[in-house]
Amino acid sequence: MDIKSRGVQTREAILKVSAQSFTIHGYRDTSLSDILSAVAISKGAFYHHFKSKEEMALAVLDEVRDDFASIFEEATANLASSDEHLRAVLRKLADLHNGGQWTKGVLLARLVQETSAEEGLLADRVREVVAWLLGVLDSLVKAAQDGGKVRNDLPSDAAASLILSTWFGAAGLNGLQHEAFSLEVVFGAIMALLNIDG
Repeated sequence: MDIKSRGVQTREAILKVSAQSFTIHGYRDTSLSDILSAVAISKGAFYHHFKSKEEMALAVLDEVRDDFASIFEEATANLASSDEHLRAVLRKLADLHNGGQWTKGVLLARLVQETSAEEGLLADRVREVVAWLLGVLDSLVKAAQDGGKVRNDLPSDAAASLILSTWFGAAGLNGLQHEAFSLEVVFGAIMALLNIDG
């Protein structure tokens, strides 16, 4: 194994462990020592990849956004009509979240809670990702409204905010292990409120 591939593997391990720890403990309560210990690397090895804990968190957040983009693309890839995309995306996100293997939604919800009243690069990037998500959801709602699949008496941006804020709330409460906070249940209620067909 050459040095470059070892370096790539180390960076990926740092990001994976960081994402897991941020999801469970939060950004503030995850120390650099926790990461170093879990990945079994030195501070020098860490600083070879990232200048700071914040820079590492920014890279984690970039992966979160990339994951969401891939999910949206995968959920809608085989649909001929764009007015079906909203339902497909909500179902895909609920299935992934409820399956327990995909935790990026909970991670983002946690970062939103932690950085909502803060300033700085991480808080700014969290806001950018949330604004991007709202934009995507707004477009999905508009397309569904144009196709007659969703009630059109609610502005699409308000519907997008409803979806995202309800989702973040459910994701934040997810640790309670209560059936009411299942994203399948939550998204089912949202689809009923929006009168999404099917």
